[in-house]
Amino acid sequence: MAGLCGLKISLVGFLMLGLACCNEHKTNGDSNKSEVNTDPKCSYSVETIQFSLRMKMTNFTPGNYTIEVAEKQGPFERRSTVSFSNEKSTHEIKPLKPCTEYELIVTLIATNGTAIPCNKTDNKTTTTTTGMSEQDINKTSCPSGYLCYQSDWNISSLVSKHKVSAAEFINGSYRFKPAYEDICSDFVLEFPDKNCQNLYFTSSENVPVDFIDPNDINQTKPTKLPAKIETKLPSNCKVLSVEYKCS
Repeated sequence: MAGLCGLKISLVGFLMLGLACCNEHKTNGDSNKSEVNTDPKCSYSVETIQFSLRMKMTNFTPGNYTIEVAEKQGPFERRSTVSFSNEKSTHEIKPLKPCTEYELIVTLIATNGTAIPCNKTDNKTTTTTTGMSEQDINKTSCPSGYLCYQSDWNISSLVSKHKVSAAEFINGSYRFKPAYEDICSDFVLEFPDKNCQNLYFTSSENVPVDFIDPNDINQTKPTKLPAKIETKLPSNCKVLSVEYKCS
């Protein structure tokens, strides 16, 4: 009778061991399944709208993303960090140049700091902005010595034929300070640049003599008497002269 009891106990122990192994295998399987489902997702689409590009996340993990923007095969012009939280999250990229191909690199910054590249849904590496019209550029008020224009486009390339001593983008306006030699001549914005076709217009504005800053006038110091001071004035200011008085 004692032998039978010993056999029964052994069988029960075997069954318990087998059940424990099954439970462990099932637990590991659920764990692996959970890991697959939590992999970060990251894809986006880009559409062309007036003055800019609009980026929309289509299958993604909420979090912080870096967006790098560059002209095709050119250096990256800007890098920004944007937070996307839901399926309606979009981001507009501007100001951009008209009729220009742009490349985007979008990267998800995971919670552990890992950078995960995102995929563009249409598999195209570039997106081209729309063209522009003359109505897209407007003259606006400006500090003394500057010419200012308002545009939702990046129009900095339209003045590449001019010598500009300073160019700034402030509060949606482009502020240009004409070079000293361009005073008393016309400052011309010429469109299109090399990328746009079948559209041409210019916007010109005279740079008056008032733009001369006395501090920019180059004068040679006299070395003998009677003193003779040579002054270099803008070549286009034909009737301009400098009068000196000794005190």
